[in-house]
Amino acid sequence: MNPFPISLVPHPLFTVTHRALLRRVNRRLAHRRRVMRTSTGWREIATLGHFCILSLDDGSVLDQGIGDLTAFARELGVMGVWESVVGQGVS
Repeated sequence: MNPFPISLVPHPLFTVTHRALLRRVNRRLAHRRRVMRTSTGWREIATLGHFCILSLDDGSVLDQGIGDLTAFARELGVMGVWESVVGQGVS
């Protein structure tokens, strides 16, 4: 449950690093035996997007083309409206 109503939060109150947000996402996905990976190189980015979700069972790509980590984390429920991302990385 959101402790701060959206109307009371005019701007983000807390900052989260890119790395910490990726770890939160991976902790949530681990329950379903999945992991999010960051693409490393232009060829991988061109084929899979900046982020992709892999199966821990067989290593297959389950989801690709995830370009916005912040939006994905909010959709997954691991990032609140009162948080913003700082630091390096694609968000």
